[in-house]
Amino acid sequence: MRRTRRLLAHICVFVCAAAAPLPGPIGAAPATAAAAPGDVARELRRQQLFLTVRQTKTVQRRLPTKADGVWGSKTVTAARRYQRRRGLAVTGSANVETLRRMGLKVADRFEAQLWAARDAARRAPTPASATAAEGLRVARTAIGTPYRDAGTTTAGFDCSGLVQWAFRKAGLELPRRSFEMYRRGFAITKGAIRPGDLVFFDAAGPGASHVGIVVSRTTALSATSSSGVVEHDISAGYWAQHYVGARRLVGG
Repeated sequence: MRRTRRLLAHICVFVCAAAAPLPGPIGAAPATAAAAPGDVARELRRQQLFLTVRQTKTVQRRLPTKADGVWGSKTVTAARRYQRRRGLAVTGSANVETLRRMGLKVADRFEAQLWAARDAARRAPTPASATAAEGLRVARTAIGTPYRDAGTTTAGFDCSGLVQWAFRKAGLELPRRSFEMYRRGFAITKGAIRPGDLVFFDAAGPGASHVGIVVSRTTALSATSSSGVVEHDISAGYWAQHYVGARRLVGG
């Protein structure tokens, strides 16, 4: 049984074929088997949700922690403690699994939205190149890794450390800093981004101070200071407000 589970983990957990992208609004990795329905549902329910301030306060009261409407480090710690005590996936993020355990009716609505997003993602564009697809595939294996300032290994990443690590394993050497990465390749419009492209934000200071890897038309993967390596929306909310630009890597 354990051998079977390990095999499934290698070929299907959180990775789907190009014709059947990942659960949630995620792009495709090359030539891999589709995830089993149970795995898809499980990963959907554990994806980070983007809550309103009011919803965040409601969740914070149930953790419990200070209900300030900000999903900061103290809330992450409280969420992990809540999840650990109840046998849930310890992600430190708001997700359907956790909201449902809290008895919040909004969990059903969120799950319906995630399934709808997954279906829409089946029409997501193909990766920008084979190297870009491989860089994204490698980066996905780091989902859940904690954030570490100046981190460049699976013990902890900062944003540019994650991107450099993933693309190095894909055979493409990138500069260490996000500002330098922003000078690589060529600029593309937000509407033309494809999986494996790099997207930049002014989330850690002016200019291209934060970098992520495009997963779909509306999401990216990056090492965030609040939740570690996660997939997050770039079409609305915080990340849309801090969006700087996108680059397609030459030779990628």
